[in-house]
Amino acid sequence: VFRTRCCQRSLLQLRGERRASASPRSQTQRRGSFAAGRREPARVLLRAAASASRSAAMSSGAAAVEVYVKAKPGTGATVLGDCPFSARVLLTLEEKAIAHTRHLIDFSDKPQWFLEANPEGKVPVLHHEGKWIADSDVICEHLEGGAFPDARALSPADESTRQVGAAFFGAFVKFFTNGDAAAEPALRDGLAAEVKAIDAALQGKTFLGGDDVCSVDLALYPKLRHMAVACGHYKGFAVPQECAALASYMKAMAKRPSVVDTYYPDEYILEGWQPKLGLSNL
Repeated sequence: VFRTRCCQRSLLQLRGERRASASPRSQTQRRGSFAAGRREPARVLLRAAASASRSAAMSSGAAAVEVYVKAKPGTGATVLGDCPFSARVLLTLEEKAIAHTRHLIDFSDKPQWFLEANPEGKVPVLHHEGKWIADSDVICEHLEGGAFPDARALSPADESTRQVGAAFFGAFVKFFTNGDAAAEPALRDGLAAEVKAIDAALQGKTFLGGDDVCSVDLALYPKLRHMAVACGHYKGFAVPQECAALASYMKAMAKRPSVVDTYYPDEYILEGWQPKLGLSNL
């Protein structure tokens, strides 16, 4: 649940003295996540409309939470980008129904006010109660903690679920960035083994949380999608056919309103990962 509206109140509090000199681009950024009339893929526009419909159900009070996430490069910070860590935070906010304002940051043109407030310039970052909170792990711990006692709890009932897929992203990145032909088979097999382990954890379940999603689902799903798209296109990697539970899981996740509202096209994922292909051999 979010509102794509200008963040004048919070930004005035944070950097009021710079508002008068803000550039046209920064003002465009503050208007929301999707530019009206921009020729983006139809699915993006449909999801923007769905998101706006959900936002209408929110109360009229100002959102206490602001989240800063990756924009698609070259769009003037008007189109949501492909970061899986940003996606995790957005999914968590949506599933917990925490009212928030979403801001997009273009890595190729980070606003000066953002760098001054958040010197590392990384996303995702959360601004809540005067504090800047970085790193998706830390942000999600904050969202699940006592700051939002009325929000839905997302911690898995079974503590062992927290370990599902813990080594998956590392195996994905090592395989994708590998430029050593001799190491390729072992890295491919290592990724396949991690995928199969996730499939095994999903046996008899719709989600890792059981009948409904948990925090582990929200962390893992964006990474799984990035892997399937990027490795499938650039490395010819296919999820093993025997992983039927994982295939059903990916379809079920894709239908959730939270995923629909935070969707970005596969093309964005391909554009984001292409520069990293074979990087470890450079």
